[in-house]
Amino acid sequence: MKRIYLIILAVAFVSLAAIYYWQQRPRNLAPQDLFTGVGQGIDPDDINKVEVWAEGDTNATRLDRIKKDGNWWVKRDLKQGGFLAPAKADRIERLIKTLAGLEGETRAKGSDILGTFNLEDDQGLHILLEGPGIKTVIIAGKKGPRWDTCFVRRGSSDQVILASKNILSLFDIWSDVPEKTPGSSAWTDLRVADYRPDEIEGVSFSQGDEQWSLVRKEEKATETAGTGENSSKDTNSTTAKGKGINKNTVHKAPSAWSFTENGNTQGIPGKKAQGYLSRLFPLAATDVEDPKRAKDYGLGPGQHSGRITVHTSTKGVIIFHVGNYDLQKKAGWIQNEKGVIYRIQAEWVKTVRHPFGKDKKKNGPA
Repeated sequence: MKRIYLIILAVAFVSLAAIYYWQQRPRNLAPQDLFTGVGQGIDPDDINKVEVWAEGDTNATRLDRIKKDGNWWVKRDLKQGGFLAPAKADRIERLIKTLAGLEGETRAKGSDILGTFNLEDDQGLHILLEGPGIKTVIIAGKKGPRWDTCFVRRGSSDQVILASKNILSLFDIWSDVPEKTPGSSAWTDLRVADYRPDEIEGVSFSQGDEQWSLVRKEEKATETAGTGENSSKDTNSTTAKGKGINKNTVHKAPSAWSFTENGNTQGIPGKKAQGYLSRLFPLAATDVEDPKRAKDYGLGPGQHSGRITVHTSTKGVIIFHVGNYDLQKKAGWIQNEKGVIYRIQAEWVKTVRHPFGKDKKKNGPA
């Protein structure tokens, strides 16, 4: 081979090697060149509806912010017609903020490879975000190679992105792929009365001829003062060391309550009253019930449900309607001012109807 050809081949080899190493060199890329924004264009404050479903499962989880009061509600039991239950607003808002800020690395592109990542139109977990001028679907497919990642795509795109957050885990899905629509119960707020006993100033209950009330008496403050060394013997005063001067000391009398039942009033020690209130509050439910079945729970129109009124120092006056209870089923029912019917422990209803006493009945009135 002639020398000139060897020189040409050597120059070509060196040129190709230089190009290769130039392309492989470390580069300082801007964050927007490294990551793709999945939730780009979503303003969390504008979202008023979230709907989640696994393709093929018609029982979607629907989270709606109702315009009339600005609160979040979850749609329960869609197969039975559905009803609204109070939702965990903080959990929903965290979800929306996570989706709005979601970003990741582009891994593939093309409709022919979507099935590899469980991201076909009939696969994955579909999350619809709606608001004024916003309607975005994000599909979460397979769990990613790292524990807190997963493959996602926008519904209108065939770009596969390895998201920096495992979206499936936000819905308590721990399998590699979503197999069914996540239940709505996990998004339901079951707090019925979340105040502490020491916030309560008074409680009253009435049902037919039965009435009772428990009211905190005003605490009286006693003030003592004195001078001279002899005053140090007074347990209600304090002597400044070495000066024989007593500082004023204010003491509160022990808390006392007044309990009235069917016209008869008696004093109740503070410790006993607080013990009773601690059996009632805070109150959490085990589930919510369909309001259309209110009659089954002793809370329908014309039924003689009980009424409990709670006076608090922090949240004002709260009123609940108390329905039936069944000790065998360990269930009782209570309804708040918004019409939400909660299923609670039967013992709670029994305790309300029979304060400071024992109930020999197995069940409450039907």
